[in-house]
Amino acid sequence: MDTRLGQIMINCDAWLKSVWHGVFMPREKRAKFVDRWRLIAEPSITRSITYEFESAGLQDLSQDLDYAQAKNFFRREPKPEEQSISDDQFLASKADDLSMVLTLYLDELSQWKNCLMFTGNYTIQSQVKTVQEK
Repeated sequence: MDTRLGQIMINCDAWLKSVWHGVFMPREKRAKFVDRWRLIAEPSITRSITYEFESAGLQDLSQDLDYAQAKNFFRREPKPEEQSISDDQFLASKADDLSMVLTLYLDELSQWKNCLMFTGNYTIQSQVKTVQEK
């Protein structure tokens, strides 16, 4: 069953993955690409998988000015190499115990003629499993 809430969740998921991976594919092109990808069981030997994605409309977010400016705004603090390695090892050991919860909700809902208008909002919370939940 296709619902509005389901579409909002799919779009949020796609955007979060886009920001995480640094690439974006518009919704229309994404649907066409999925259909095309299913038709070809394995990609052509003469063309690389990267070429298949780029020709389907994959966009590099680092080329987008808005994202490039945001990325420059959040520069990482310089750390010694051994501290970076120990931080990465610690995070990797705890990765299965960490998660984020995205909660979408409505602040206001109104109707004008045949049109429903709403103001939505969201919260993002971090979650850590306790010893009992492991």
